[in-house]
Amino acid sequence: MTDNRTAALRRGLIASVHIAKTDMQLDEDTYRALLKAVTGHDSAGKCTVPQLKAMLAEMRAKGWTPRPRAGQVPAALRPLHNKIAALCTSLERPLSYAEEVITRQTKNSSTLGTADRAQLTACVAALVRQQGRGTHN
Repeated sequence: MTDNRTAALRRGLIASVHIAKTDMQLDEDTYRALLKAVTGHDSAGKCTVPQLKAMLAEMRAKGWTPRPRAGQVPAALRPLHNKIAALCTSLERPLSYAEEVITRQTKNSSTLGTADRAQLTACVAALVRQQGRGTHN
């Protein structure tokens, strides 16, 4: 079972290295040179788990930041998302209501999943104002 977990971890790390390569817009020669310098291999498929982790650490040091997974809320924004969910429940509205508020406020440039702190805070303020009006129905 441990071998299966290690293999799955390795596949995930290889995928992360390739995602980082794409995000950093590295051409093939630059990518291979970096990989060779960090791991001694010219292919991520030949690397061990520690070598792949070292490669990802090097890519982070060079400015790459991993993207949050689709649908995954960054930890720093979770409290605001929880507040929005609680306000929607209190207003007896579905979460899609908050989604529409953000979409309207940002003129279709953001959704609940892609909104930044300022946009989420504005949504909370709008929901609190509505709650204060007593328009729950």
